[in-house]
Amino acid sequence: MFTFLSKKITVPNDATVNCLAWSKSYGYIACGCDQGLLKVLRFDGTKGETATSGTRSSTLSLNKSLEGHNNPVVTAVWNEKHEKLTTSDKSGLVIVWAIDKDNWYQEMVNSQKKVMVSSMKWSSSGRHICIAYSDGSVIVGLVDGTRAWGKDLGHGPLTAIAWSPNGSLILFGLANGEVLKYDQYGNCKGKVSIFCLDKKQTNAKLCGIEWSSKLTILYVNGRLQLGTDPEDSDPVLLDAGIEIRNSCWNHDGSLLVVAGVQKNPNTSDLVVLQFYASNGDHLRTMPIPGNSISACTFEGFGSLRLAVGVDSFVYLANLRPSFQYGFMHLNSTLVFLTNSLYASSETSSQRIIFWNLREKKARVVNMFNLRGIAAGAEYCCIAVSDPKIHAPCELRILNSLGISIDQRTVNFVPVCIAMADRLLIACSRSEFFFWMITDSKIASYFGPSKVSKNLEKYVQLSEIVDKDAAIVCAAISRNVDKSAVKFLFLGLEHGLIVKLRLPDLTLMESVQCCDNKPVKIAPNCNGNIVAVIDELGQLHLKRCDKDEPIEDFDKLVADTFPRKDAWDVLFAIDEPLQLASMEKGRLYLFDNLSSEDPIHSSDYLMHFEGLTLTAIKLDNIYSNNGHVDPTDRSTHVSKMLRRAQTLAGTKSLEELQAYAEANVHPKIWNCLAEAALEQGDLTLAEMSFVHLQNYAGIKMVEKWKQIQSPALVKAFIKAYLGHYDEAEKIFLEADRADLAVDMRKTEGNW
Repeated sequence: MFTFLSKKITVPNDATVNCLAWSKSYGYIACGCDQGLLKVLRFDGTKGETATSGTRSSTLSLNKSLEGHNNPVVTAVWNEKHEKLTTSDKSGLVIVWAIDKDNWYQEMVNSQKKVMVSSMKWSSSGRHICIAYSDGSVIVGLVDGTRAWGKDLGHGPLTAIAWSPNGSLILFGLANGEVLKYDQYGNCKGKVSIFCLDKKQTNAKLCGIEWSSKLTILYVNGRLQLGTDPEDSDPVLLDAGIEIRNSCWNHDGSLLVVAGVQKNPNTSDLVVLQFYASNGDHLRTMPIPGNSISACTFEGFGSLRLAVGVDSFVYLANLRPSFQYGFMHLNSTLVFLTNSLYASSETSSQRIIFWNLREKKARVVNMFNLRGIAAGAEYCCIAVSDPKIHAPCELRILNSLGISIDQRTVNFVPVCIAMADRLLIACSRSEFFFWMITDSKIASYFGPSKVSKNLEKYVQLSEIVDKDAAIVCAAISRNVDKSAVKFLFLGLEHGLIVKLRLPDLTLMESVQCCDNKPVKIAPNCNGNIVAVIDELGQLHLKRCDKDEPIEDFDKLVADTFPRKDAWDVLFAIDEPLQLASMEKGRLYLFDNLSSEDPIHSSDYLMHFEGLTLTAIKLDNIYSNNGHVDPTDRSTHVSKMLRRAQTLAGTKSLEELQAYAEANVHPKIWNCLAEAALEQGDLTLAEMSFVHLQNYAGIKMVEKWKQIQSPALVKAFIKAYLGHYDEAEKIFLEADRADLAVDMRKTEGNW
């Protein structure tokens, strides 16, 4: 996944931000600050439950101050069910705010207890609120203001509380680091076992408790544990490596953010966000400018934006998840995972959708514990760890309908898989499995044992490179010419890129691309250039073939690369110097490695061919629970093709011909051929087909030249260009209904 900052909001009077709360249902952000300042913010188009923040505006549509607090506001929580905001300040004043058409008013005020509120949370049902005070007392109230119960727990100061997802339990965190368990009626049920602290860390300061899909208990010293519930005796134990200040889960509990300060003895402290999947896998570290961080909160459904409170600023961070997807371009079929975004699920079924863009039809396949998706030209591979297969992982080859046609088991769980045409690579950190997929007819001809021996192979990384490194990403070069030589690129942990020729796996080149860990590799169609995005979001471009010089490559790269805040990159499969990159919320197309004007977009790149890029709004599909809409697909035409289309529209064939000769590309010549046919210039059209090496087109034009009737020639041209209704009208006017019928048969319109 990738993250980047997209907005910075300055709090008036340099008041320090103490707390943030983002309403997942209504899109409001409550910001509690020093000096009694309470702000309510909202961005354009925010409607919590339909958030698709990759494409959202970050323009403020509401920036309102609520008056009522005179002391620093320290806690703010939303009641999602009843659209209420509850805030408290250091004096112990608690205010419940209600809203009527963006007009806020105080519905309830509690100033009886003159002790600071240390933590405050609503139950998931919105019926109960639990307020914990720094003196150790607790009040549980109802949404109408009635007190359900209250007591002094008698264990000293309280620092944190958390409701269970079903509202039956309440956890209380004590200043000495212990966590107590109570039922909703105030009856003590014992202590929660803490496993993340060693014996020397007794009385460690508790930072917070967050209970979503997992129960998270966090300590200021950086230790935390992820358990299924308070009784979990084997939770995931983590050390964030920072002084933890705050944390939050996303809407479905698949992503945890831990905010804090990284202490550096030799340099200044660094404010960072650590991102973890629900299974404990570390996904990303994001530095934030500033000195101290106080709060973080996710947007609503989709959770693709995060608000962060640092010093006297509120930052808006955008998230670009690493979706599992692939595109089979010969079948125009997109395959993607719609749930379990940040971690695979071993217990629940995962929905994999095969969406045919041409026919606009989708097919759903359910699998368990998916490990990765990769796609070639006509097939895709899905890696799964199914307990039924009695192996760490199985690689399943599926066609565009989601039907399995072959499979292999491997002796490791892959960290990445890559596919091009019928070449497949699955990698662990120390080895990889290479498989050249063959048709059953080939296997039966040569014999299964011989095919298996020659076309499948395990390779240890130590056999290729001497350095102590681990594989973190991989890619195979893709070329529109199936006979072209393919190359495998392995990205190693310390920035080294290894190039191997396929299928013999001969080492061709090793290039030190960057100083950081690479997270995405994209080679060009010739395999002599590779684009690499590192863990900091920098996009690098390196030449990987010393024997094949590229004119002005070093100068072009020095002027343009590396680029910052990149999260996706893709080369064209028919042009070695054309690529596309996604940087923050912009799409950049490069022709001859020179950037065109950026396009506002947050789409994921699928396919680049014929000067046309195809992309997909995967965040929209994910936010819509896997529902696919044709508008989620987008196409972007390069500047070269746009210019040719403009010339064709002006009917200036001479200019278009000169442009095609100066910018040699099949798409440009095809544009000239169609424009010539539109204007009835068969000679120019024939010449264009010669440049395209389109023998069928040449013979077709020669046949039309022999037809005596200009009307029939015009009708045939209209049919060739897809204007069937116009062609039928001309055929009928020429009294050739038989040709109209033949045309409709050829079209498939019965």
